[in-house]
Amino acid sequence: MQNKTILFNGIPSSGKSTLAYLLHLKLEHKGYKTIYLDDEVIKRQTAAIVGKLVDFLNAPITIIVSCDPMIEAEIKFWCDLPIIEAEKRNLAKLSKENAPIYSDYTNWLQYWSEGIKIDTTKSVDECMEQIKCELKKKNLNF
Repeated sequence: MQNKTILFNGIPSSGKSTLAYLLHLKLEHKGYKTIYLDDEVIKRQTAAIVGKLVDFLNAPITIIVSCDPMIEAEIKFWCDLPIIEAEKRNLAKLSKENAPIYSDYTNWLQYWSEGIKIDTTKSVDECMEQIKCELKKKNLNF
């Protein structure tokens, strides 16, 4: 299998880390070697630095969580969540991220949608089922 990079993108508190980490655990449990890189760990590095890190690690599967849609990946998931729901989940984190107050997060400066949309207002199980289906469409039958 060629090396694959999977990116989970979206606004803060949209469920990126939860879904990406769960995918990482499921893949590891099935015997796949994965690397999990989360913005909280890589400290919001630029897309270029993340790309260099991914190249250096050269893992069979790299799962990245980031708010930066410019990161290169074979598969990109956009965790789609209305701002009002993100505020309910973690208003303090959104404030810390200097998120402008708009009714539509697509207007936020650095946040814009790219990738396969995952409706993260749904349950984690429903989201994971959609991710599984999307990976199968890409011939990744994990």
